[in-house]
Amino acid sequence: MTVNINDLNDQWVALGQKVSDLQATANSMVLDDSASAEDVSEIRNKINNAIAKRDLAKDNLEAARVIEDT
Repeated sequence: MTVNINDLNDQWVALGQKVSDLQATANSMVLDDSASAEDVSEIRNKINNAIAKRDLAKDNLEAARVIEDT
């Protein structure tokens, strides 16, 4: 299955936005006294997973660009 570079770029951008959204949620939790330790742990895990997926998408995009240039 061939993946379009534009699709890979769109995935990378969308995953980057997800990271930003999760980080905004985490920032708002700082001021939320009702946020539990479990909530904080969960958002940290979600952020770490989203960052890993975003970075993988970037790697895939860069690899596809190299292949396209050859």
